[in-house]
Formats: sequence, C-alpha cells, structure tokens
Amino acid sequence: MQKIKAAISIILLIFVICFSFSEGTKYFADKKLIESGGEKVFLTLWHTDTFEGGKGSRADYLLSTAAAFEKEYKGVLIAVKSVEYSFLEENLKINGKPDLISYGNMGGISGLVGLNAGQNSLLVGDKYYGDVWCKGGYFLISKKEIEGKTIKNVIFSKGKYTEPVLAFALEGFLADSFKILPPIDAYREFILSKDAVLLGTQRDVYRLTSKNDGYYYYPLKSYNDLYQYISLFTTEKVKSFYAKKFIEFLVSEKGQKKLKKVAMMSYYNIAEQDIEYLTVSQAIKSRYTLSPFTDTNLLDAVNELSVSYLKGETEALKKIKTSLFNLDYNDRM
Repeated sequence: MQKIKAAISIILLIFVICFSFSEGTKYFADKKLIESGGEKVFLTLWHTDTFEGGKGSRADYLLSTAAAFEKEYKGVLIAVKSVEYSFLEENLKINGKPDLISYGNMGGISGLVGLNAGQNSLLVGDKYYGDVWCKGGYFLISKKEIEGKTIKNVIFSKGKYTEPVLAFALEGFLADSFKILPPIDAYREFILSKDAVLLGTQRDVYRLTSKNDGYYYYPLKSYNDLYQYISLFTTEKVKSFYAKKFIEFLVSEKGQKKLKKVAMMSYYNIAEQDIEYLTVSQAIKSRYTLSPFTDTNLLDAVNELSVSYLKGETEALKKIKTSLFNLDYNDRM
C-alpha cells in the first residue's frame, strides 16, 4: 500500500512539474524569447495610404503605438516607414518585404502569411490574412435635411481605390445629376455650391464639424471599403512571434482607444470619439465590402457599373452583388 501511495505521489509531482514547466514555457515565449544571446528583435512596418484619413497621420499613430508596445516587450524595436502607394511595388522589389504592412485597397499584394483566427477580419478561403486596425466611413453631407431616396445634385468624393458611388447605390439612393471628383476638389465644390449633397468620408466630417457650420450628416450603412489593414510578411520564427503580438496589441483596447487623435474609427467599436457622427458611424457593421486584394482593373469596372446604375441601368447593381462580392482571392496569397 505504501508503495502504491508513493507511486501516486511521484506521478502527481511529475504532473505538477510538467504543468509548471508548460506555464513557464508559455511565459518564456511571451516575454523572454528575445533574450537568447542578449540580442534585440528589430521589426519593420511599412504603412501606405490608399484613402484619405481623418486628420494627422496614420503612420504617426502606428509609430506611437509601436512605442507603447516596445515598453511592454523590452528588447523589441519596431521601425515604421511611410511609403507612397505609387512607389510601394518598387520598394518591395528593391528593399525586399517588411515584416509587417499596413494598407487599404491595393490590388495585387501577394506573399502574406496566414494568421490565427481571432478578431481577424480579412478572410481568404479558410485563412485569415489581416486585421482591420482602423476604419473610415462614407457620409452623405448636406446643407439641409435630405428627404426621400432621390437626390437632385450629388458630388462624389472619389479616391483612386475607393467606391463611393457603389456605397450610394447600395444604400438605395438615386441622383438626378452628379459629379465624381477627387476628394479635395469634391470638398471645395460642395462648399461653394448652394444645393449639392456631398458623398464624402470621415475626412469631410472632420473638416466641416471643425467649422461648426450646421451641416447634416448621414452615415451610410450598407457598404464600406475605407478599411486600414495590417498583415504579416515575415516567416522568421522570433520576428513572426512578436509581429503577431504587435497586431494583437494594435487591435486591442490599448491600441484602439486613442484613434480619435487621427479622427479614425475602431472596427471593434472600442475607441472614444470627440465627434458625435463618428461615434454613430463607428458602431456600424457594413454588410458589403470588396477585398483589398481586388485588382485595380476590377475596381474600375465596379465604378463603371455603379455609374451605370445611377444612369438608370438597374441590372448593373445586381451584377456587382452576384459576382464581385464572391471572388476567390486564394491565388493572390
């Protein structure tokens, strides 16, 4: 009997030791991985803008968030570099891929590393390839209340990789007349107009509310493509570990709560906002979007179909719904 008791005690002791070792290993992985040989971990993070932000710089926001992350993970250093999208492909060829990349709609990006499922929102096939770390939103902005679904005169603020006309169409609106202009031109024309309605973004909301000029703001709910994603390139073990940790940090409450500093919104609705209309828009989960991997030629086709819908071709919107929202992007990875 004594031998049996002793054997049981030994088994329990081994279990406790193994469990403690397992927990210790987890802690080691979380906090001590960088201490092999006293070396530091250097991560590179490139940021590129493909749509207007709110105010300030999203790259600067990443820089300040990286600094906060570095305080928690001693020995990890993150170098943030802002790269103009028009030079991104050239930079990737000349300088190689960064460890992390922050981007919006950008067409033919490839070579991203799959992430674990979690809050991750960029699903391709059965793998997650990125998180939305901040978002914008589309707004109808007018000088008087909008009544009904047909608007007399609409000015669309369109970036190269955004689809505001599609957002308008999927909301069920029609326009008697319209113009599609680059963002700053659209804003200026709206300011000078007497009766036009602007289909703008959070950028325009910030500009106009800072003037306190009594405009009306209507956040759109059906479609949004103003998402800033963050994804992983590196496959190196230690770098990959901490790059994923940074992504988790960026989309956590710590990383999201100060987004109002750049007048951007949290996809997870956990950022405080100074502007009432951004608080409303932040809570909206849009039904439709297009993958950021959508080829630029397809984006042009979407815009053409959306414009055709405004001109009375109702079948054009059906084509978008039945085809472009169901594309398979596995071959891009």
